[in-house]
Amino acid sequence: MPIQIIKDFAATLDVDIVVNAANRNLRQGTGLSDALFKAAGAAEMRAACEKLGSCAPGHAVITPGFRLPAQYVVHAVGPIWVNGRQHESKLLASCYREALSLAAAQKARSIAFPLLSTGPYGYPREKAFRIAMTELAAFLEKREMTVYLSVYDPRTTRPDAETWSALSSYIAHPEAREPLEDVADELPSLNEMLLEPVAPEPIAEPAPEIPFIEQVMARTREKGLSESALSRRANMTLARLSALRNRPDELPDRDAAMALCVALSLTEDEARALLASAGLFLLPRDRRDAIIGFFIGLGADIYALNAVLYACGERQLFFI
Repeated sequence: MPIQIIKDFAATLDVDIVVNAANRNLRQGTGLSDALFKAAGAAEMRAACEKLGSCAPGHAVITPGFRLPAQYVVHAVGPIWVNGRQHESKLLASCYREALSLAAAQKARSIAFPLLSTGPYGYPREKAFRIAMTELAAFLEKREMTVYLSVYDPRTTRPDAETWSALSSYIAHPEAREPLEDVADELPSLNEMLLEPVAPEPIAEPAPEIPFIEQVMARTREKGLSESALSRRANMTLARLSALRNRPDELPDRDAAMALCVALSLTEDEARALLASAGLFLLPRDRRDAIIGFFIGLGADIYALNAVLYACGERQLFFI
């Protein structure tokens, strides 16, 4: 169910299916195509592709992986970029949908994509990335699969210029997010110190603390979300969420806790309070924490947050 953006696409990726950026004649090309053919066994892969014949732009076909770690290779033919008015976006979206449909038909649990059409075919990388993420996220609304998307240039995943500028300013001024401690308010006044001592009021028994994951699940029910939806919105497998639920008395993994705050669409104050209940905090002067806090404040989803974490060279929130 989760998506992770990775830098390098290698033929040796340990996934069920790898996607080849193919040409319409399904011939061994250069770059990724050449590497996949050679790693699979060029003769076997050429024979399998020749048997299929050809594939039109916007479509995809599947062959065995032969000697690859992957069981199958999906050959997706992306559109050549002309001017953006030749149905390029529809064809590119169709590539991802068909590749994912073929993977689902094989009951694949993991798949790796290059950023289709962005090499010699010239599709603008930022536009191609947005289409890829839209299609991947839509597919994962209904299917359980781990998806890897290779994006070589981290600048590709930056948000719009206004958001990027606001984030840069937010990161540059951590002092604005640090709580101010007014020591004077904590000290008794002179008059209070001169008063006769008063017997202290009896201290009430503290309310039992509710484990973090139980608070998360209560909020999940309040929002009408299923566990499957929660895990998807936290970019984690359902099995990972179940493991957290089965150990309610253990302190949650810090990254998983932050991801669940994003998944619940909490405000920044709500997220900080929920994290604090488990003894966890977003540190104002930590760059990665600042990015996460900023996007929680925006109400952004986990995929938008991870795209920016990748653009900034920071570790993504991704759990399998």
